[in-house]
Amino acid sequence: MADLKTVWKALKDAGMTDAGAAGLMGNLKAESGIIPNRLEILCMQRYRERLGKIYSDESYTAAVDNGLISRSEFLSPMGKQYGYGLAQWTSPNRKAGLYDLAQSKGTSVGDLSTQLEYLVHELKTSYKSVCSVLTSTNKVQAASDAVLIHFEQPANAQAMRKERTNYGYQYYSQFALKGDDPVPTVTADKILDIYRSWIGYSEANGKHKKIVDLYNSHKPLARGYAVRYSDSWCDTCLSAAFIKANAVNLIGGTECGVEEHVKIFKRAGIWLEDGTITPKPGDIIVYNWDQKTQPNDGYADHIGIVESVSGNTITTIEGNYKDAVGRRTIAVGNGQIRGYARPKYAKSTTKITTKPNVEKKPATSTNSTGPSKKPKWVGASKINGLNVRTWAGTEFKNIMAWPKLNKGNLVDVCDTVKSAAGEDWYYIRIGTYVFGFVMAKYIKKV
Repeated sequence: MADLKTVWKALKDAGMTDAGAAGLMGNLKAESGIIPNRLEILCMQRYRERLGKIYSDESYTAAVDNGLISRSEFLSPMGKQYGYGLAQWTSPNRKAGLYDLAQSKGTSVGDLSTQLEYLVHELKTSYKSVCSVLTSTNKVQAASDAVLIHFEQPANAQAMRKERTNYGYQYYSQFALKGDDPVPTVTADKILDIYRSWIGYSEANGKHKKIVDLYNSHKPLARGYAVRYSDSWCDTCLSAAFIKANAVNLIGGTECGVEEHVKIFKRAGIWLEDGTITPKPGDIIVYNWDQKTQPNDGYADHIGIVESVSGNTITTIEGNYKDAVGRRTIAVGNGQIRGYARPKYAKSTTKITTKPNVEKKPATSTNSTGPSKKPKWVGASKINGLNVRTWAGTEFKNIMAWPKLNKGNLVDVCDTVKSAAGEDWYYIRIGTYVFGFVMAKYIKKV
């Protein structure tokens, strides 16, 4: 996600009121997560289905920048219209303006500053009525509606009004009311103390209803849904703890569904896509019970918070653990750990008690905590049928999500790992969420 302070400043410098900037940002969050190189997911799927090409946001943007994807193909992918960028510009004419501006400035088409410049230019020249609202209104609702209905113009705009306005209120609260750091005093200790005070609350004694009621008291409700006492309530418990601490912005917003909350964590820039790391007290731990090996990138099932780490053992506190709030112990790097979110707490006094003893893997990475999931460069397969494996080495199985690459398929190369046989393997990302290992000699840099 883009630096929100940079986006807020750019919109304010363009003359927008606080409400205007917040309303526009709420729409940008709904459109792209405020990610300037965001390619519409449907476009990624169509490239894969129709042409066998695999793109992530990063690899697609790199292909546009270096000319592998032509201007005409960028404007109309596969002859169709798909969104790109902060505002998910879709029509060829509007995308042409963005592309040509980037070319004239010598920047990437996914460059944040370039896109903000183009966004403001569009508003001031082609959408003057919307710009007039954004530079004069003191109502977030009015600003959000103006952008949604007259600038973004989706087919089902009315159904989107509430969500986008709520996003706008979040940004207004963050930047206009409370400054750049909305919760500077909330520590991991404070959240953990709330969790500890709830240990023993259960469905059996009915005390879990207090947690559900606290969650439902906070408005707006995530996706407009009021949690029932009979629902699973692990994420309801997490959200309720941050509601009680008046620190919802630390987790990007409330949720009652774990997979949806992971998406929010990613948009907030606090998600750590690695279940093998040694967490810190206060980290939010997410599980996927359907997978028992790392890397674990499957559907998120359960959530809790890390209380402490001692040696190779993590102690968590979790809502809906055996139908109650309770503690669990689990090994560092357990295969069912999906990943972690790390809220930007104020300084805490809680510390990890000892250095962990992480079990050694049959291959070594350049990163001591496991292979990095941050893309370093874009590569392409040199051959058809290149195996994508669950770890570095031919003795490991192919991943299920994308077991083989064909010649020319683009991937994001994240890290280099040596197999037990001493061969170099690349840890790659396919698309947005699929990770695996391939032999380095079969990948070329593009």
